[in-house]
Amino acid sequence: MSFEPIQRRRVQPRQKEITNLKLLTLGDSGVGKSMLVNAFLAEGELPEGDAPTVGADFKVRMLKHAGKDYRVNVWDTSGDLKFLDVRNEFYKEAQGVILVFDITSRRSFQNLEKWMDEVAKYAQGSEPSYALVGNKIDLHTRLVQEQVARDWAKSHGMPYFEVSGAQGRNVEMVFKELASRLG
Repeated sequence: MSFEPIQRRRVQPRQKEITNLKLLTLGDSGVGKSMLVNAFLAEGELPEGDAPTVGADFKVRMLKHAGKDYRVNVWDTSGDLKFLDVRNEFYKEAQGVILVFDITSRRSFQNLEKWMDEVAKYAQGSEPSYALVGNKIDLHTRLVQEQVARDWAKSHGMPYFEVSGAQGRNVEMVFKELASRLG
């Protein structure tokens, strides 16, 4: 009786397709951009407090949404005008922009157009998707009404979310919405 030797073949594992996303957070200083990003990274846990961002900070998180895998690269930028030269470098190739304002600060809402103008000036031809985020819904001194913010977002073709970065409320849906639009 003779046996044929078993032929061994190398089997390559199928590579999982991961979509890379480059997102920026923009808005005035103190609106809670870093807290929003930290809440996203905390995945349901309460985020750590944070000092003001100097220039920009880079964070990464893997996200599964709608059957796809995403590597979400978030550039958390400083809202301070003195960091404009640093900040403008991060607009290149940005796929998504999260515009953040503080619902307890009318001025931070009024400055949203300025932030959009800055993106248009420095994005160098890329046209990122936007999401508008009203942060600090856990505070009780609302100065920007939800419907006013929703109307503004609608007039600019972007979704609107109200979140509490400090409590981690509604944060995940912001990033999932942008992933859906971009992936």
